[in-house]
Amino acid sequence: MRKMSVGAILATLLSVQGLVFGQGTNGTSVNLTTLDKLLADLPGFTNYAIEPYATYAPKAPQHYGGGLLAIWNVNAQSDSLVKAGIGLGLDWLGNLSLVSANAQISTPFHPWPSKFPTLLISPFALAGVGTAYSGAGNFNGSASTIVDTGGYIQFGRAAGGQFNVGVCWGRWNGVGEYDVARYHFFAGWSHGF
Repeated sequence: MRKMSVGAILATLLSVQGLVFGQGTNGTSVNLTTLDKLLADLPGFTNYAIEPYATYAPKAPQHYGGGLLAIWNVNAQSDSLVKAGIGLGLDWLGNLSLVSANAQISTPFHPWPSKFPTLLISPFALAGVGTAYSGAGNFNGSASTIVDTGGYIQFGRAAGGQFNVGVCWGRWNGVGEYDVARYHFFAGWSHGF
């Protein structure tokens, strides 16, 4: 019954969305909201990174897992030495599943700009707030914090972006028996980051 009511609500919202945001019957267009404009601009979106990673936590009940971090560099076009990013993280480690909002600062530099112009080294620190939605026992649904520090190397060029590999150390706090030190090993692709 619940699935049917959720489906009916979604169908209603989609039909209302079509009436409100669609083209009028007489050929006139409707003003777009900020969200509509943002969604329309997504194909041209720049300054982001998609980072799948493997997790190793030697003192957790389950030692191996993984996750995904999607992060947007908010000041990529500035001349600042420190870059800042915000993003969404999804973690899985054994029975633990966690979703988080994160902020990252980094200090990228080119060690050999004339010899390897696409090589970039970037130490970083990341902090976030999240919630476990499974595996944390009494801590499920409670606020937890995420703290990481590490570095990555960007290299090469493909599809308008660069590849990267890296490692970081950190911990989740407020997730019961998974509140231990852990390591992330990642490889990803970034665009304008």
